[in-house]
Amino acid sequence: MRLRSTLRPLTPILLCALPGLAAGLQKGTDELARERELFQSNKEEDCRAATDGCVAKNSIPAVELLFEVLGLESDRGNYLPSAHYRDIVWDGLLRISDRYARGRIEQELLKNKKSAWLRQWCAELLGEYGDAAYGPGLLEALHDKDLGVKRAIVDPDLDTVFLLSTGEPEIGTYVHWNRVTWQLQELNRFQKVVIHTIAYSADEGYRGQLQKIAEATGGEFVWFE
Repeated sequence: MRLRSTLRPLTPILLCALPGLAAGLQKGTDELARERELFQSNKEEDCRAATDGCVAKNSIPAVELLFEVLGLESDRGNYLPSAHYRDIVWDGLLRISDRYARGRIEQELLKNKKSAWLRQWCAELLGEYGDAAYGPGLLEALHDKDLGVKRAIVDPDLDTVFLLSTGEPEIGTYVHWNRVTWQLQELNRFQKVVIHTIAYSADEGYRGQLQKIAEATGGEFVWFE
């Protein structure tokens, strides 16, 4: 806040000296003006058009605007019922593809302390994206105090997994097997999932990690070179 207060008096000078900058700032301000206005409508087609516009922008501000609508908790007079708004917006968030915009969804999952519903929806979105890069964030979210968030991370119909791997990490930071198995045991407090592991590796250390995962969940371990 202190930085913004310091810079504000300089803004008119900069805009006069650099007309191009003024146009750029105005464009940034108005980027989602149409979508924001459409979201105020009581017509379903306007809500869908606003959502489609946000998806076309495919940006962090667009995701944040969709969050505003997704977080509505009560009906708004003559407007569309909030639940219907959320269904339309949910479909739009599923279509977001920019990695930075998706990263904003992961940030909301981990940093939002006010709305358990919004954190739950964020967890479901990251699962639907199917990107292993969000695995560490989803594991961290297993410590969420809200049971609904924890359940959103796990497929309710899932009870058995067959994991075929070398055991060697390919993305992110290396995590020791004891932390992985602890997280799995924590997860199994809410839903029992048995993981059978199949290792194809000559490295005894990597094979050992997969064996520990199977043991921690009551699964079987086999390996081949």
